[in-house]
Amino acid sequence: MPEIGKFLGEAQRLALVAGRELMRHRQQAVVQAESKGQRRELVTAADRAAEQIIVGGLLAAFPEHGVLAEEGVLTTQGVASKDAEWLWIVDPLDGTTNFVHGLPHFAVAIALAHRGVPVVGVVHAPALGETFVGARGRGARRLFADGREQVLKVSSTGAFADALLATGFSYVRNEPGRDDNSGHVAAILPHCRDLRRLGSAELDLCYVAAGVFDGYWELYLAPYDTAAGSVLVREAGGLVSDWQGGENWLFGQQVVASNGLLHGELLHKLAQRTSVAAPRSTVTLFRPVGPQEMALIEQSGNRAFPPRLPGQPIFYPVTNEAYAVQIARDWNVKESGAGFVTRVAVDAAFVARYQRHVVGGAEHEELWVPAEDLPEFNRNIVGEIEVIRRFPEGAVPTAAGS
Repeated sequence: MPEIGKFLGEAQRLALVAGRELMRHRQQAVVQAESKGQRRELVTAADRAAEQIIVGGLLAAFPEHGVLAEEGVLTTQGVASKDAEWLWIVDPLDGTTNFVHGLPHFAVAIALAHRGVPVVGVVHAPALGETFVGARGRGARRLFADGREQVLKVSSTGAFADALLATGFSYVRNEPGRDDNSGHVAAILPHCRDLRRLGSAELDLCYVAAGVFDGYWELYLAPYDTAAGSVLVREAGGLVSDWQGGENWLFGQQVVASNGLLHGELLHKLAQRTSVAAPRSTVTLFRPVGPQEMALIEQSGNRAFPPRLPGQPIFYPVTNEAYAVQIARDWNVKESGAGFVTRVAVDAAFVARYQRHVVGGAEHEELWVPAEDLPEFNRNIVGEIEVIRRFPEGAVPTAAGS
């Protein structure tokens, strides 16, 4: 690959320029963020501005190459721009939640894959003043803002009990059947030295390559979350695989990286998932409330389900959010004058005890919970409560737009 040095140099240059753009946005008094379908998954103007710099530069420098970018500024979101031998994989801001909340662990990540295999990786963490670079057969380095360099080499930790590990958690984690990673944490944490969750998959991989972490695993990741960092781990002497020890990690939504010495044991422990919670059923609730309960909602910051006051009617868990909003508007609010729609995760066995009523089709299913069972229902809520809509609209600030 005679041009590998040229590819690496351009990726590094664009990562630094994009990093400066991120820092310019970060200096603003308030970083505005919006949701990407899931409330927890954020995107900002900084993501888009950095991606425009990177993707625009790559398309100009290498028009024959394809580009797969996260935000879809100059290319289709999450889709390669063309079927090509060389594919750039770009995450303009890995760790957006950290960025929004003022934490320094975020990075620009640029990788280049040749026939589906990442061979160039650059991860630039502008707030930390560090850049990690590597290319197949050329090793990997950590570049500091003061000009120092460090050759990356994975740790020599051979005992699992001495291992410092890292992991992450998907933005989507309340849905039935979704592996929220808590069982794997429960299976692994008692047996290692400690566990970290920094909020940037690419930086987690960099720290495995640098010997800071001895291993790392995560689920439900996209190619731009892992492609660059994986090059660095492998060039530093480590291993990267899927959870079965194979090569389906780039597009397979699961990754394990380690110093190599601990890889087999980490894979084994990931397979020994421990159950830490009852099965959950995700339901959307509408419940009419009076002025006193609305005040309790305000006082709790929308994170605690308010106690039911005497005389209040039952509430209706339904399977369709739009229908919950509809019945809130058209019927219950007219009766009580106020109400709210919220999404929670509830013990599935508890939910199964109650009769289900279909109103106008299966998508409008209601779960009828008698008023006297509301205290027990509250105790069986095991997921975060998220207020979606409150009525009457405009009476109080809305927790989540719709």
